[in-house]
Amino acid sequence: MGADAAHRLGYTGEGTKIAIIDSGFDPDNPILQASSAVYYKVRPDPEIPGRYFWDVGEVAKTDPHGTSCAIIAADVAPEAELYLITFEPGSSLVGWLMAMDFATYQLGVDAISCSIGFMSPTCHADGTGPLNSAVSSIFRGTDTIMFLAAGNSASGTGTEMFYGGKFSDSDGDFAHDFTTDAVDAWDRNGLRFYGEEGDPFVIVLEWDDWDSALGKVDLDLILSYDEYEYKVGASQARQFERQGTPTEFLWGTLPYTGYYSLSVEDQAAKWHNQSVCSVSFHINLRNERGLGFIEHHMAGGSVSELATNRDVVTVGAVSLQNSTQEPYSSRGPTSDGRPKPELSGPAGVTGTVYPVYHGTSAAAPYVASAFAVLKTALPELSGAEVYQHLVDTARCSNDEYGNRICVVDLEAAIATIEENQ
Repeated sequence: MGADAAHRLGYTGEGTKIAIIDSGFDPDNPILQASSAVYYKVRPDPEIPGRYFWDVGEVAKTDPHGTSCAIIAADVAPEAELYLITFEPGSSLVGWLMAMDFATYQLGVDAISCSIGFMSPTCHADGTGPLNSAVSSIFRGTDTIMFLAAGNSASGTGTEMFYGGKFSDSDGDFAHDFTTDAVDAWDRNGLRFYGEEGDPFVIVLEWDDWDSALGKVDLDLILSYDEYEYKVGASQARQFERQGTPTEFLWGTLPYTGYYSLSVEDQAAKWHNQSVCSVSFHINLRNERGLGFIEHHMAGGSVSELATNRDVVTVGAVSLQNSTQEPYSSRGPTSDGRPKPELSGPAGVTGTVYPVYHGTSAAAPYVASAFAVLKTALPELSGAEVYQHLVDTARCSNDEYGNRICVVDLEAAIATIEENQ
């Protein structure tokens, strides 16, 4: 990424502040001890909504994920002030928002890096809704830049997958057609994957009906075991003409080893005499042991919901060997047509707690700390101006979905500064 070239010229992040927000860190890690990192645990006030406290020197838990992110930041920007922030277990999205607020307003950091995500939808992956409004309001009018991992759902391998489409029912059975050229209805209406007995899984179905005061669309999520065409799970909450979110959730452990099929059914049409909908919907599937086979998965549009926010910098992952986009790295366009991510950094790196650290989780702290290094070289500029210089000097190309893949190049960014001095 060119950080070593910046270091040789004396640009090491001195005078800047970086916050890493994660689920946990290891304060006993020798690299973090040498970095003089400061730990904070943010916890909400149980009596007054919106107010929070912070405990200095505490972490919510010990976790290799956050530790590895912090090690990367300490390596790229060794002279930056490093703040490692966790939030109280159980506070979920509220705790996450409070941690961002704390980093921005109490610590006044230049950059926040966050590589954790949440599977509960709050919009149709278009950057809208109350959660995205809350995120945007934190950063509006400040000089803090938020760098958020894009997610790892693009390839259909690993532990995550994504599918997005518009509900279509060519044969009138009220079930979505994942493919139109299958003779057999089971194949036509099923999204198939392979799993093993005992695999922990989470499946989320979300559709574009967030603006309705009462639900106009009612989709259900069905999980079946292929060998016996046997339904092993379903999420069938009623949304039609009721208040609630346009979502369905399935979670648990797989009961058998073999192939499973997911199907999506239009219950409003089936039971309430409504026309079959053509609503846009998303499926996210996570199998903690990994997906050996998945069909119909999609790369385009797989960027995580939180990373669709207009006021955060979404970070994708590229190969350490040739700077090409990693197949798993989630990407746009968002549901409202915007390209994502804005910047990309390396993954598949060594030197952290993991033998090899893959994922956009690794890329986000690389880009955030590169921003801090560049801010050392451009102390007179605002955060937005430094960020724009990072974009302008990145190595960019286009992917097949219309996204601009811009790989951070600190050496080029610093070189243009040296040339103009």
